[in-house]
Order: sequence, then structure tokens, then C-alpha cells
Amino acid sequence: MNVQRIRKTVVVAAAVSALALAGAAPAAAASTGQSAAPAGAGSVTAVCTYRITGDGVRFWTQPGSGTVLGLFYVGDTVTGDPNNVSGGYRFVYSGKHGRSGWVSTGYTSRVGLCAE
Repeated sequence: MNVQRIRKTVVVAAAVSALALAGAAPAAAASTGQSAAPAGAGSVTAVCTYRITGDGVRFWTQPGSGTVLGLFYVGDTVTGDPNNVSGGYRFVYSGKHGRSGWVSTGYTSRVGLCAE
């Protein structure tokens, strides 16, 4: 395996783990300051990579509200289940920020195929 493929495998595995853990234990997530996932986030059907298409895009603890966890810029990437969307926001894992949270679907563009 080449290094690029190994990195992609690690990112996908981390995203699946983060989404599953966040959905399985929202109370634990809240006590540690992590974002709580919506009900059903533990049953990930696929993991997709998304590229951020705007500058200064907010990364939220809740869909469009709560605390801003950080900012994204054009070209940043995140991973998430394509079906985990609420009110125009997608629940994703950000390696840049080391946690899960919400980003506007209007500033995400899927990259390639999703891993099932």
C-alpha cells in the first residue's frame, strides 16, 4: 500500500469511530466538551469525504447554533455520513479540529465515492 492510501484508510477509520462513539454516548460527549451526535449517528451507513468550499465557514456544536468550534477554509476536508443532515447542516468529523461537529451543507462538496 502506498502512503496516500494508508492515510485515507486511517482518516476513514477515525471518522467512523468518532461518529459511532458520539452517537453511542452523547452524555459522555457532553461531559468532555465533545459534540453530541443526533440519534442514530451510531449507525453509520457510509462515510464520505467533503471539501469545504468557502472561507471562514463555522464549525458548530449544534446545527447552526451553539458554540463555534473553529473555522474552515477553502480546501479543508471533513468526513461524515451523507445521511446525517439536519436543517441544512451536516454532522462531520474534522481532523483539523480533532472532533466532530456541524457544518453548513452549502459550503461542502463531496469528494469522490463514499466508503460503505
